[in-house]
Amino acid sequence: MIQFRLVGRSQGLRLRLRRLYGRLRQRLRSVPETQVGPVPAPLVTETPLEILRWPTDLGRCEEVALLVAHVPQGRFKPQVRDYVEALEAEGITCIVIAAVDTPLLPDQDWVLTAASGLVLRQNSGFDFAAWAHILRRFEGLLAVPRLYLTNDSILGPVSRSAFRSMLQRLRQHPSEIIGLTGSFEQRWHLQSYFLALRSTVFGRFNAVDFWLQVRNHADVQTVIDHYEVAFTERMERAGIACAVLYPQPRAWDGRNPTLYHWRALLRQGFPFVKVSLLTGRYPHISSAGLLEALQEHGYPAGTLRALLASLGQSSPGSLSLLPAVTTMPEPPLPRLDYLGPWNYANGLGVAARGLVSALWHSGLAVNLRPVRRPFHVHQQTTPARDVCDFDGPADLALIHLNPDAWSGLLTEADHRRLQAARYRVGYWVWETSEIPPVWQQGLEQVDAVWTPSQYCADLLRSFTDRPIRVLPHVVPVLPPAPEGRSAPWWQDELGIAPTDLLLGYAFDGSSFLDRKNPLALVRAFRASGLGDQGVRLLLKTKHLREHPLVAAELDRAVAGDAAIRVVDQVYAPDRQRELMAGIDIYCSPHRSEGFGLTVAEAMAAGKLVVATDYGGPRDWLTSDCGFPVACREVTLERDIGPYQAGSRWAEVDEEHLCDQLQRAVELWRQPDQRRQLATRAQAQVGDRLSAARVGELIRHYSTELLQSAREGS
Repeated sequence: MIQFRLVGRSQGLRLRLRRLYGRLRQRLRSVPETQVGPVPAPLVTETPLEILRWPTDLGRCEEVALLVAHVPQGRFKPQVRDYVEALEAEGITCIVIAAVDTPLLPDQDWVLTAASGLVLRQNSGFDFAAWAHILRRFEGLLAVPRLYLTNDSILGPVSRSAFRSMLQRLRQHPSEIIGLTGSFEQRWHLQSYFLALRSTVFGRFNAVDFWLQVRNHADVQTVIDHYEVAFTERMERAGIACAVLYPQPRAWDGRNPTLYHWRALLRQGFPFVKVSLLTGRYPHISSAGLLEALQEHGYPAGTLRALLASLGQSSPGSLSLLPAVTTMPEPPLPRLDYLGPWNYANGLGVAARGLVSALWHSGLAVNLRPVRRPFHVHQQTTPARDVCDFDGPADLALIHLNPDAWSGLLTEADHRRLQAARYRVGYWVWETSEIPPVWQQGLEQVDAVWTPSQYCADLLRSFTDRPIRVLPHVVPVLPPAPEGRSAPWWQDELGIAPTDLLLGYAFDGSSFLDRKNPLALVRAFRASGLGDQGVRLLLKTKHLREHPLVAAELDRAVAGDAAIRVVDQVYAPDRQRELMAGIDIYCSPHRSEGFGLTVAEAMAAGKLVVATDYGGPRDWLTSDCGFPVACREVTLERDIGPYQAGSRWAEVDEEHLCDQLQRAVELWRQPDQRRQLATRAQAQVGDRLSAARVGELIRHYSTELLQSAREGS
């Protein structure tokens, strides 16, 4: 129970806070944990928690810091003790949340006297899960006037005076949420290594909901995407003022300031540096002079030696005898300029954002360039802003747009960068046996082509002698959805009962219905008789009504069938993910897919998948992990959008499609066999389509191209 001992505050304020936090207590206890992000994951409250020390009178605390510290092999990282002592010295009640893999070693008992609180939590879910767990468990934290969320990814304070000055600025700042720095990676957001929250934040139920929805995700990129990056937007949407204490000057060009501009930050009085600068994790970022700067600011030499020793970078004697860290030479790795629609809300944008995550895994220095011009009917997900690791021309320019889109989407600056690069690589995808004439011109302007499937690679090799390499899209493997529905809003909206089994297909009406082929699925579903067995078919589309003739054809096909729902609507990303998570069996009756992103995403999420055995999905959808459907290759008798008459794609065998739907439904009703198939599907996707695997391929193909060019010269 929250104790309100608000010394020196008015009776009216005490009563208002009692009412406010009474409502929040009820909210915290009555609302189940849901999720922000695409996949159900374990509840934060399922993680084992042990309280070794807790502040005796939390109600009197003016400031509390929740410091998450990873404790590998039972020992805190060397910098944590100095940070804890600095927080407590400034009158901040420090509660250490130790993310432990093994029991604490006996010599780590210093934390019980240095910190006001110590919580041992099994290492699970990263920082946001730990913070969310503690906020749910200890409601009194919601009443603390100022709450600091921080972690051990930073080294510092580099000096106590700089830390004190920073805190004075924080305490005087009018905003309700303050981050020390902001980042433009993906979209603008406060960086989460240190966040200051006023208690008024928790007076907004939308803000409380954010913490209620945090789960124990195992993938750090999922945490970054759906918690760190999304946090600022969610708070501002709730009407909460967010600010940065050390804003980026225009000259900082959007790069992560804690990595690329640590010198400038230290000159501004910033009291921390990122530990990753000392690890060699970013070999393309110079940390020359960093140790000297830390010594000049008075950071404890013993702590620094211990940290370097734990990183395997120590040498005998004084810190001046540690040249391995003071100089980071530029590595002989390619510098890559990536231009793609990662800022757009369409399938190509999803693929581009996946490729961005792979580029971060590649170890290369990368400049990210968005598409700045309007992209058909699609909306932008983030402002068109460059995120750059380097200046000057690139070794490789990677353009993630088919050649027919260059004239409409590339700016003059884009063309200049492409020409300035030593080598140009197209990342292209196509769906029929013949490429458009403009592609021949595009092939002459690139030195190599990367493409996401073997189907596309075989196709392109018949038109060029340029090097062709298969670089699949990134599809993260995520835990299967739990039994039962997790998004009741769409059940009511679509008239689907919780007991109904849901068969689904998602497609964009602007991607040509002849290729997506939903009518074949409608006919096969009706022929199967599954609608009379409690199965519902959901056709989730968008932009369909912008093509009235095909929309009318689909309307006629489903007319009068109560078991089929057509949803032609653009949902917000969270709602779209919730809807797709509710699908039990995914079916793609396509005539061709260059890759088949929705098919791979469904497999990665542990769904049963039925799909035409043609195009990109053949690389990973087999009878061992899904339900491929027989087809025959046919010739187009007329032009269909960009697909030329005389080219070939597939015609699905509707009778076999009907059989496979029935088999999938039968298997779905056998939980053990269903889980086995889902596990095999996830293993197949995870082996081929992870960001780490694709990042390795990017690095290999890049160095291969440069090496071949050197040998040729």
